[in-house]
Amino acid sequence: MLISFESAMGIHPRAAQLRSSQIAIQSGNIFNIETPQYRTLKANLNFYHATHGLSQDLSVSDKRHIAPNQIADVELSIAFKNSGDIASENGNDVSLALEQAELAQSMAGYNISISLIRERLGMLDKVISGR
Repeated sequence: MLISFESAMGIHPRAAQLRSSQIAIQSGNIFNIETPQYRTLKANLNFYHATHGLSQDLSVSDKRHIAPNQIADVELSIAFKNSGDIASENGNDVSLALEQAELAQSMAGYNISISLIRERLGMLDKVISGR
């Protein structure tokens, strides 16, 4: 039975790629904290189940939850935050504390995606080498 590399890796490479984009957007928000009238960009990752559509809860502590191996796709949506909050006198709405917290969360998600990719590659190595 043949299996494609893409199906063996699942959504993890795509999730890592999108998390990297999310980190770049959040870093740009922090970089522009002194830019007058700058509006914060918000980058959200959305995970999709093959048959049930959008899934926000990926835990499996309840039988009604969707298992992570059932996730079919992931996408990144980017929009202005439009919070209406003005964080500085120059009209900039970037909140450094909030952006740093969101950046840390995105970086943790990226590291998890990379760890899952490494794990899958390790399993593929064992299968290919017969260990």
